[in-house]
Amino acid sequence: MIEILFIEDDPCERKLVMTQLNSPGTIIHCRTASCWLEALAMLDADPHFNFVLLDLGLPGLNGIGCLRQLRAIWGRLKIVVLTGDDREETIAEVLAAGADGYLLKGCSAELLRGDIVKVHFGDMAFSRKVANILGAHFRNRKTLVEPLNDTEKEICARRERGQPDKFIASEMHMKISTLKTHKVRIRIKTLEAASLSEAAFLRRRLA
Repeated sequence: MIEILFIEDDPCERKLVMTQLNSPGTIIHCRTASCWLEALAMLDADPHFNFVLLDLGLPGLNGIGCLRQLRAIWGRLKIVVLTGDDREETIAEVLAAGADGYLLKGCSAELLRGDIVKVHFGDMAFSRKVANILGAHFRNRKTLVEPLNDTEKEICARRERGQPDKFIASEMHMKISTLKTHKVRIRIKTLEAASLSEAAFLRRRLA
């Protein structure tokens, strides 16, 4: 069963989406919260939640802040953003924070349910417009996500000089496993994965 918590401050939107998702004969059951504090209490009280559908324009802690908190506390939750915001920089920030999907409001109930099921079983989900924005990024190779930190810059510089991983780890006083994690994060931040599906896989590995 897909036990969803939909976090949305607009009562009309909460009612609409809950009606769309709680239809007979599906494996989806949806409940709602109007803000982060209410969501936090519900998630603490019920361990059966395995999926969060998240609006971005929330009062108090906003949606991206909620997403980061959810990833920190409940790393294995599936988290999909459902928003009206189709700005490229917002999409970038949401994906960098670890979302499993980015859907735009106004989609049909059938599409919404299908995307939720897809994410539940391990894929990522994007509205068509969002997928087109991401596709344009990969064609243009624009910088879409946050810059590298000092440690990641040093790793890149050492790799460019041809230093092997064991040597880099020794020189930087870190374990090989830590170095590998840094390398994954570098690929995510620079979107140097060979494909969107590979980038998605790398993100899930870090969850």
